[in-house]
Amino acid sequence: INTPTVGQITATGNMTIADNGNGMILLGIDPTKLSISQAELNAISATELILQSSGTITLNSNLNPTDFSDNLAFDAVNLSMGGGTTINLAADLDFRNTAVSVGGALTITTGGQIRMNGTINTAGAVVLNSGQGLTMGSPSSITSNNRNINITSSSGNVLLGLLNAGSANVAVVASGGGGDILNNNGVFTNVTLSRTNVIAGNVTLSANDRIGASSTDAITLDIATAGVINLTFGAPTAYINNLNFTTIQNNSAGEVAVGLVFSNQIIGIGHNVGLDSSSESSQTRSERYAALESDNPLISILGADFQVVFAEEEEDEIVSSIIPSVPVMVKTLQGWEFVAPTRRQNLDRLRDNRNKGERFIDWL
Repeated sequence: INTPTVGQITATGNMTIADNGNGMILLGIDPTKLSISQAELNAISATELILQSSGTITLNSNLNPTDFSDNLAFDAVNLSMGGGTTINLAADLDFRNTAVSVGGALTITTGGQIRMNGTINTAGAVVLNSGQGLTMGSPSSITSNNRNINITSSSGNVLLGLLNAGSANVAVVASGGGGDILNNNGVFTNVTLSRTNVIAGNVTLSANDRIGASSTDAITLDIATAGVINLTFGAPTAYINNLNFTTIQNNSAGEVAVGLVFSNQIIGIGHNVGLDSSSESSQTRSERYAALESDNPLISILGADFQVVFAEEEEDEIVSSIIPSVPVMVKTLQGWEFVAPTRRQNLDRLRDNRNKGERFIDWL
């Protein structure tokens, strides 16, 4: 640590300020606690300032250190903010393993990343504006007491733990470079083992690139049945789990791969067709669907490659890449039914029988 001038502390690396066990108060005075004023905070220059406590750090007012351009990390059992609080930083903000509680609304704006690996509980709305992305560790959560949660990243990815807005709304925007909205709760082997990423009345997810990484690493949404899942993305496919079969509004050209769960039992994976596709537009598909007559052969397969097939010829075959041992839901004009993988188990047999006038499902 260097002290080149009176009233200034400069650290060439990270700097840690720790209390003696009684806790810490930031931007306030308490004779029983380690107290740090705004002027003292502004006088510190370091790569990262770490405020460490084995008890509670109390943020006594809005944090807006105009002269403080370093990364700031809270590493405490608890971080307490009594009322509505605003935090405005030029660099990174890291809550580490700290449990954060706010008596009102919370608004955070950073020029760098926002990172957390604990919990944030507020009595009001949550607004997080990050210049370089948000990383929520596993497990971590933001709970807003039925108030809206809005997260925006102008550059970088948004990696989600759990956003719990109750009956209120959630909006997540990753608009800049990278621009992914991804699950950070751990990859799961099937939909029933996934951890929820968003609980809300309505949700809007807008990503410059991906929403979810794959069908087993998707964004899991627990949205009110009467609500709407509003999706905008740049990738060819967005991957979500739709726990309540909520209406999906797909604003993009790609498709949405949807995991459907009812009473904790997986039924299958479906695709929500986007504004356009490589073969034909969704408008064309809708027109063809509307024009169907009772004797038109329409088959939908609810599986890993959900498709609505408009067959022109009776001998056309339907092919699904479902796991061989798992039955799928198949929809014909007569309705949905489970179909077991008992026929046409390989491509050779598929080719041999394609001209016999049969419709069938084959597992590759």
